[in-house]
Amino acid sequence: MKKLLMHRPLALCLVLCLALGLATGCGSKPTASQPPSASPSPSASPSPSASVTPSPTESKDPVDLATLIDTVRDSSDLPDWEGNVLKLTYWYGHGMGDVIRDKSSNDVFNAEMKRVFGIEIDVDNSFDNGGVDLATKTALLAATGDWPDVADSVIASSELIDEGLLYDLTDLLPVYAPHYYELLQKYFPQTIKNGYQNSGRIYSISGIDNRVETMMRLYPDIDLNRYQFIKEPTELGFPMYVRDDILKLAYPNAKTQDEIEALYMANGGFTREEIFDVPLKSKQDVVDFFYKIKEVIDENQIKEDNRPVSATWAANGGDGFQIFALLTPTWEGLVNTHYWSNFNIKKQGIELIFKTDYFKSNLRIFNNFVRDGVATEDSLIDNAEIFMNKLNNGEYAITWPASIPDAAKLREADKPYRYRKVYVDIPQDTSTYLNLMLETDMASGGFSIFKDNVSEEDLPRILQYLDFYYTDLGMKLSVWGPRSAGLFTEENGVRKYTDPELEACMVYGVANGADLKYNLVTRVGGELKFLSAYPVLQVGIWGAGLQNPIYTSYDMTTAEREPGNANRFFTSGVVNPIRWAANTVARRPVVPQFQMLPRVKEFMDVRLTGFEPLINRAMAARTDEEFETRYNDMIQFAADNGLDDETCREIEQYLQENMPDTWAAYLAGY
Repeated sequence: MKKLLMHRPLALCLVLCLALGLATGCGSKPTASQPPSASPSPSASPSPSASVTPSPTESKDPVDLATLIDTVRDSSDLPDWEGNVLKLTYWYGHGMGDVIRDKSSNDVFNAEMKRVFGIEIDVDNSFDNGGVDLATKTALLAATGDWPDVADSVIASSELIDEGLLYDLTDLLPVYAPHYYELLQKYFPQTIKNGYQNSGRIYSISGIDNRVETMMRLYPDIDLNRYQFIKEPTELGFPMYVRDDILKLAYPNAKTQDEIEALYMANGGFTREEIFDVPLKSKQDVVDFFYKIKEVIDENQIKEDNRPVSATWAANGGDGFQIFALLTPTWEGLVNTHYWSNFNIKKQGIELIFKTDYFKSNLRIFNNFVRDGVATEDSLIDNAEIFMNKLNNGEYAITWPASIPDAAKLREADKPYRYRKVYVDIPQDTSTYLNLMLETDMASGGFSIFKDNVSEEDLPRILQYLDFYYTDLGMKLSVWGPRSAGLFTEENGVRKYTDPELEACMVYGVANGADLKYNLVTRVGGELKFLSAYPVLQVGIWGAGLQNPIYTSYDMTTAEREPGNANRFFTSGVVNPIRWAANTVARRPVVPQFQMLPRVKEFMDVRLTGFEPLINRAMAARTDEEFETRYNDMIQFAADNGLDDETCREIEQYLQENMPDTWAAYLAGY
């Protein structure tokens, strides 16, 4: 990292936040200076940081390299970088810090990116939020001026942009990242129009998901018969993942994962009855399911390495997203329903979900889970590393995305069980909340570049480096490695893996860790790998898009079946099609999307340190009376820190005045 002079307005504001313990939050208002940029959106609000058009670096003309990228067959055909090597420090700003992942032992991907672009990541000096929230981490960095070179998911709050610390990429993307810009235009043109917080300006490069609906927009001629082996249909809600040995004790007719794979090998697919082999047709059925799993654990005195096994967990070292935005909406039949806010079709307005009876009833269920020992109380205080160690040791019988045990670790440990998907058979409820097709999140996620650390001379190279993730050549590299690594043969344009373990992993879904070994991306993990020691950076098209080997080289429609592909078809999406709100490509009606409003930003600055711990306190309540008190404390904290019904009205007014198309999509319903 490079130690810089402190940006005084930002530092004073954020250090004051620290001094006050972030009790009330603080924020700076956007400045009024207009960047000297070309043709801003007519509806764009002024941007505080000027857009620049840097000159290409002297060592290599980016335009020439861009031409080669579109013409050669493999990255090995690209010339070596001959100039200086950029060693970039990286800040992963999502959440409160994530467990460091296992490092790749033979990272062919980043080695090739360094050879071609002269860019590498300074792993030793890269960091995440280190156990604090984004606002606090930003304050700490402001106090020292110790900013990184590049960062991911750091613009949820606007201080970095308000102070002009990040490059405005709006006018640079068409020049230096044309592949990304072209895909963005196809994917969500509304994103380009809206930009960051409706400013019409873009400060980050975001990833593109690989769900079927997205790929059909990007590639109208997509062969869905082939693509179905890469990405299963979008599911109605999210499955639970359950230890199959314990599941079998509780429900003898339920299949183990081995039995699911055997059934796939025999039939090539599944009937509705086979997918929903555990009868969960109501919310009460699901609650009873958790208690049933606890019952058989207790009856059989199941332990793991002499450690207790719990039916489930109540917290994972992070926030409440996985429980209250993934799990509980599923057993309500709701889709894309967050626990902060959503658009209520019946009321025709934004409402705070955590104030609804729906949310409160589910919070109470988890409080009962903790009180009854269904969910371990320890999980409420465990950090993310402890949680993951327990998860990967089979100490939680029931879990759900995105906290799923590492199947490769279970195999390495010779565990006599696997985790299989268990689905809730509850119809989608479209009467209250919308299921929207969503635009790329320019308001919080994506890859940003710090102006004081990265020179204008080096900026084109970094943008081209990022753009490479969105090229056919870059996506090929992410799944095959370079030809020079010798991981594949190629005959008549068709590639085949030479390493049987890698082929088993990349093509047939075997969780053997070969993808991590070479730092390649599988269709299971989704995103393209960036830095294996940290969470993957969400750039590129997840799963390498149509460059995935299953689409280009291994025709699974005619190939002999392999057990690892069973989960592609063991999915509720096959028999329970999801329903999308008609004609919508809209911003999510959740509060983080509206931090341009002072009251919203005030809340978001203290959400992780103040609001989320109160959710955990409510789950830890010992009595019904204590639960009521703690739940009300949570509501009051939100109101005292900017988030109440009045804030919802401000969001509605903002949408009507600044994003009428999105507001109209909300009002239209289904």
